[in-house]
Amino acid sequence: MKRASLLILSLAAFGAARPSLAIVPMPPPPDPVRLAAARTFVLVLPIRERVAGPSYSSYLAGGGVFEGLYGRATTLLPRPKLERIAGAMRLRVDVRVTEVLPEIMPAAVEDIATGYARSLSVAELEAATAFYGSSNGRAFAAQLVMQDATIGQALQMRLGERLAPELETILADADAAESLRERVNASGGRR
Repeated sequence: MKRASLLILSLAAFGAARPSLAIVPMPPPPDPVRLAAARTFVLVLPIRERVAGPSYSSYLAGGGVFEGLYGRATTLLPRPKLERIAGAMRLRVDVRVTEVLPEIMPAAVEDIATGYARSLSVAELEAATAFYGSSNGRAFAAQLVMQDATIGQALQMRLGERLAPELETILADADAAESLRERVNASGGRR
């Protein structure tokens, strides 16, 4: 279920043709007091430290980001060609996610704070900040960050927006890499 919701969010970020997603209005901005409390809460979470690791960036790339780009690529390339280069495309998306993650983090952190501000009260945010600021809370938060849907959705949305304009370059790189691999395999590894 979590993966399906991430896919739907990613498809929305990439402008996939789905009328029901296109007409849903953006929710109003959260109350400024709640947003301030949410920003304080997000600062105590080890988001940057946990997300910077290669396993999480690979998870992001393989989740909604790759699926969103792949879905959009079906409008640019014939399906047999796209299926042929899918593995190389996945590797290229992994690399680009790792490269652009630091760039999108400030906006993603603001999106995460906005998400919490919409779903938690000021009192709940203050209590969460106090808990996650404690030594026990920090230990728990290190595991929570890897599984929190609010964090994953915000990061995938920002990554999708950032990588969508690069789709044609990613596809060309993947095609070139796959063509080279095929030539090397056909020659038996000889030059």
